[in-house]
Amino acid sequence: MSNTNSTDVDELQQLGPVKPPRLIGPMDKFANQINPEYSLSSGKGKAKQRIIETFDKERSNQVKGYICRWAYEAAIPFDAFERDSFKLMVEAIGQYGPGAQGPNRYEMSEAYLKNDVDLAREALKVHEAEWKLYGCSIMTDALTNRKRRSIMNLCVNSRLDTENVVQIVTDNASNNMRAAKLLKERRPMIFWTCCATHSINILLENIAGLPMFKRVLEQAKSLTIFINAHHKTLTMMRSFTNKCDIARPGATSFASTFITLQSLADKKVELKAMFTNNEWDECKFAKTIEAKQAYSTVLSQTFWQGVELCLKVFAPLVNVLCIVDPDKKPSMGLVYGELMQAKEDIKKALNGVEKNYEPIIRIIEEKIKNRLDTPLHLMAFLLNPYYHYKDPLFHLDDAVSIGSVKFLEKYYFGDIEIQNKILKEELSKYKMKDGMFGKSIALKGCESNDEHYDPAMWWSTFGVGAPNLKRLAMKTLSLITSSFSECERN
Repeated sequence: MSNTNSTDVDELQQLGPVKPPRLIGPMDKFANQINPEYSLSSGKGKAKQRIIETFDKERSNQVKGYICRWAYEAAIPFDAFERDSFKLMVEAIGQYGPGAQGPNRYEMSEAYLKNDVDLAREALKVHEAEWKLYGCSIMTDALTNRKRRSIMNLCVNSRLDTENVVQIVTDNASNNMRAAKLLKERRPMIFWTCCATHSINILLENIAGLPMFKRVLEQAKSLTIFINAHHKTLTMMRSFTNKCDIARPGATSFASTFITLQSLADKKVELKAMFTNNEWDECKFAKTIEAKQAYSTVLSQTFWQGVELCLKVFAPLVNVLCIVDPDKKPSMGLVYGELMQAKEDIKKALNGVEKNYEPIIRIIEEKIKNRLDTPLHLMAFLLNPYYHYKDPLFHLDDAVSIGSVKFLEKYYFGDIEIQNKILKEELSKYKMKDGMFGKSIALKGCESNDEHYDPAMWWSTFGVGAPNLKRLAMKTLSLITSSFSECERN
């Protein structure tokens, strides 16, 4: 332990002479307040950082090196450094100056934790008023027995009443399914749904294992690893591609694979030029087995045809993966409809040849069954006018009809009167475009599913003739479909 500490001190000394701590006087609390929010919002913190990096790049790199080393040792996910709270922390330490001390384990688990819980509760009050309008979701990752008991206690005993909590979102682990069964008995009005990101990532990996894609993906992976593994080959590739890299991280492991395939396809001409250039023949790695395999891959027409086929087939599903990202807009009203559209796009990509698309469609249907086609998903699909008014006959689909009835039975558990009112009166008004639903502006407002389209707000405006269905639609269409689990992050 002492050796490690000694090494750290030596490394810190390399940063230059450490200034003795400045004496703090009574006026400093007014003149030198620590306020990272102000510095970052005004741009002063970023401007100061750019100046430091320009004039003292070595010291800046060393500071970043210490941050990275701590992240590697503590196994901190890289996307954590994109959070605003991290940027505020770094700015606050910089404003404090030399001698800043971090909290110890006791302080983190007691005083500061209590303070942040109080802040979270205070911030929550702003959102509580919206729960009655838009509902809320409980999101979690794989459940241990302790987590499962905590969630059950939250649902059964807490002040979160079942009118506000619409769903619990988690992954597909078996212990999560046991918890779902228990919840159904205790709180039959709450839906338990599987994380869409997790489910779609699994089905993509299963499709990638099919013979028609597996070899191409393995070749692309080997080629990328070979180029990135050696400084010489990486430098050479960058010289041919205008300093562009092949591999870039995506939201999930398969998203990264897809982005890499896209990148390879975009650089097809440049990679062929690189491997047929005299500079490649002179490279010391050109005679290795891996190099010969990479050379053969890049010059193989079959490989590039396979890459093109992979992109055509996987693109519709990766698009759904982007839509269900919990950091973007609510996706409950979109996920089922986009999966159905993805199946049609895949059939077209394979020229409608059943023997080619049938294994892929079978995997999709197997992996979304009871996960992304639940009564909640189907009801949200039915209530999204973008799909319903584009194809008004789709509500005749048996799965959608049965799913909507099952949804109402669960959501209004035991209240037959309200179930019948919605099914007989209000839902028919929506389907037949009666009243406000048939206004030209209402129909125009749901024509395109772009970044400005919000089906919940559409219902808020045009659902006045069906008040019960309006409240129901605003809650279901405001829900996300993925948990914030880091297990799926790349």
